[in-house]
This record gives sequence, C-alpha cells and structure tokens, in this order.
Amino acid sequence: MKKLIIAAVAFAFMAAGFAGSAWAADQQKRELFEYFVEDSLDHWASADLADFIQADILAGYQEDGAVSIKPQGNVTRAEFVAILLRAADVPVQSGESKFTDVSEKDWFHDTVVTASSMNLIYGQKADVFAPNAKITRAEIAAILNRFFQATLAFDGQAKTFTDIEGHWAKADIEKISEAGVVAGYGNEFKPNKNATRAEAASMVRRALHQETKAAPAEQDLIQVVKDYNDKGNELMQALKFDELAALNNEKSVGFEQAFVLASVDSLKQALEQIQATGATFEIKVNGDANYQVKFASDRYAAVAVTGQTGEIIFAKDGQSHSEKVSSDETYLLRKIGGTWKIYGGETSYQDFIGMILNPDGASSEASAN
Repeated sequence: MKKLIIAAVAFAFMAAGFAGSAWAADQQKRELFEYFVEDSLDHWASADLADFIQADILAGYQEDGAVSIKPQGNVTRAEFVAILLRAADVPVQSGESKFTDVSEKDWFHDTVVTASSMNLIYGQKADVFAPNAKITRAEIAAILNRFFQATLAFDGQAKTFTDIEGHWAKADIEKISEAGVVAGYGNEFKPNKNATRAEAASMVRRALHQETKAAPAEQDLIQVVKDYNDKGNELMQALKFDELAALNNEKSVGFEQAFVLASVDSLKQALEQIQATGATFEIKVNGDANYQVKFASDRYAAVAVTGQTGEIIFAKDGQSHSEKVSSDETYLLRKIGGTWKIYGGETSYQDFIGMILNPDGASSEASAN
C-alpha cells in the first residue's frame, strides 16, 4: 500500500503543477523528516538502527535542523535501560527510588524504578545507580541475560572469549552468547569497553528477534496485515483520504503512521488543485495479494505482501497519463499493549530515504511513464 502512496503523491504533485518536494515543510511533514537520520546510513548496524528508528525506540538528536543518531556515541546506564524497556514494551511505573542519585525530577526516574523492581539493574554501590555513567558491554550482557532469562532459548554454543576469565560478568556473557545475542571482536569480548549506541541497539534487537517461546501463529499476523492492506487499498481507490488517515492512526505507529499521515495530507492538497482545473485523478489496485511471514518472534514480526500493482491515472481535456507501480512491501510489526501494530516497511523506508537524498527523483520517474 505504501509504495502506491509514494507514487500517488509524486504523480499527483506533478499533475497539479506543484514545484519542489511533495512533502512540504509544515509541522506534519517535519515530524516525518525526523525519521531521516543520515548518520545511520552506511553504518555496520544500519539495519538495526533503521528498524529502531522506525519503531520510535531510538530518538535522534536535533542539530541545526538535522537529526542524528550518533551511532558511535556512548550510552549511559539510564539510556540503555530506557531503550530496552521501550523496545520490549514494558510499561514504566512510578515509585520510590532506592538510589540516592535518582530523583523524581530526573527523566529516567520511573525507568530506573521499574528496572530495579524487575531486578534487572543493581547500583554501583548499594544506594548509587550512576545513571549518567557510560554503560559497558559487560553490563549490557548482564542486563540482557536477566531480562531474557525466561524467553530465549539458550541452546547454542557459548563463544570462547579470551578476555573474560575472572571477570564479574563472565557467566552472563557466556550465557547470553549461547542465545546468539552478543558478538565479540575476534576472540575478545572487550567487557570493560563502553558500548556504543549502535552496539546497544544491535544487541537488544537481536535478543528481541530471537524470542520465540510465545510467538504468534502466522495466520494471525497475516490477518493483521491483510486487513490493513485491503482496507487501505479500498480507501485509496475511493479517494477517501480522511478515512485512510483514521485507519492508519488505529493500526500503525512510528514511521508507518507518520509517513501515511504526511502522504494523506499531501494527496488531499494536490487533489484539490487537480479538481479545480477540471481534471480527474484515479487510483487503481490490480491483482491479488500474497502474504508470507518472514519472521515472527514474541514481540516483533515481518510480513511480506506481493502480487499487487497500483495504477495512478490523471486525465484532462481528453488526454490521460498514467503510472504503474509494484505494491510489494515487507511490513514490520511489533506488539504494543497486547496488540500487533505496523510500525514500518523495509522497502518504503528505503524509498523514503531515497526521496530525501534525491528529492527530484520521484517526480522525474513519474514524468517518464
């Protein structure tokens, strides 16, 4: 559905005679642009970063109108716990902190209280958590081992690291490596090295994707995506963009929601201009959709949709122009509050990145058809 929206927006803006990007810089579009994080591209962990950016798990830093994720930057102890609980959809709770350096005015207060109540974290001293201290790779391994103890299958071969003998986290590092969650630097784990944001995201995502003890039935996931895809296509063909926005608000979060809402706003704007000239604008969906679950874990999943094509038709003064586009997409889902929500798409996110880097590319492609 989203690839058709991308083509429809570009084609509609061309037909309406608008210049420049189809995603103008109003508030809704600015929110969409926050998902463009250039320093996450061409990074060894780009897939992990892109996934967590789409899911609103990793927040970027606003600097001079641009957003950066600082993948090589370090992570504090409080930040890591926040990333983990957010990614696992663990609701944070208020309460009294047992740490003297965690007060109610701190943004991480409830996060630390929650993690402490789950016995995930311990202080550097009995009453000192050191929330702003940089977290080490060993500390991450220990926290992940505690958090995923009941949900991962620790059935692999423990990695042999030459630099963890006698280390306080040796057992945790070896245990979590049995689940394939952590990797080292050759034969070394470098347990006392401060972890980067990229390393933290990669380890958390790897663990979440390997939880399969309570994975949903494939048909249940397919039904979620089918309902969304079928209804979305129906509303697009009827040009019922307000209803499409309502569907999107109900069924999606993250990048998926921001992208569709911004697209709907742009389509409505272009369609108004097109109709004012006496022209017509039509969207058609052809073919039957095929659905395949690419992977399914307890909290995350991906479902591929193939087999459908979209056609956008613009007609005026007895002449018509059209563009056809494949609607193939792999939708990304996560379980939030017990309900599966679509938060992104593998192809559409890359298309979005491409449109930002090459803003004239979409319009040029539409003009060539």
